[in-house]
Amino acid sequence: MTAKNLILTLSLLAATGMAGHASAAGTCASPDDARVIQNYYANTRPGAPPPAVGRLFRMPEATVVSALHADHAYGVRSNRLFFDEVWKSVDAWGADTRIGIVFTSGGMHAWNFPSTVPQTQSTTTPIWYDMYADEGAGVHGHITPQEVDQIWALQIPTVEADKFTRILAFYDKQGALIVGLYVSENTKAFDQRAVDGFERTRELLRTQPRICGAD
Repeated sequence: MTAKNLILTLSLLAATGMAGHASAAGTCASPDDARVIQNYYANTRPGAPPPAVGRLFRMPEATVVSALHADHAYGVRSNRLFFDEVWKSVDAWGADTRIGIVFTSGGMHAWNFPSTVPQTQSTTTPIWYDMYADEGAGVHGHITPQEVDQIWALQIPTVEADKFTRILAFYDKQGALIVGLYVSENTKAFDQRAVDGFERTRELLRTQPRICGAD
């Protein structure tokens, strides 16, 4: 296992083991928080990655994304069965599809690196999922569905009208990021196959009620 693979594996396991007992509703942004975050995105840093905004305002990342307009951020409660549906939809993005993977240490310091889409392996257990990219030559990750409290599909506007920061993000009960699949970031080039897959997964999330109230 490479150092990069080891870091991701250990960090994902650590993140999934740190979830507390707060409900998803407890991480929803207050009206005041929502005004501050929406103003920041509109006037200061459009398309900013949520980990950076969470650090700036010292709030859980799930609170940051819950402050965004519903058409820019749609989040749902997760459970074992729905997580399985969502990750199967991610598998369908395609093994050769290029994305970025972001995870955090203690919900604060983000790691971001390019990858192809991690695919669910046949060794998946009832306790956690094993996902490998590049047929095992790339990123190795483990995620425990029971610790995933929220799943958010983000399509955040940038300074260019036709470009977005698109992220499928998995959060724990405390609102900290477990792992984020970055489909496109700000105005950088992206893989259209990832965008197409993300749109299908976002529609899947929209079949469930949004966690936090509409704007």
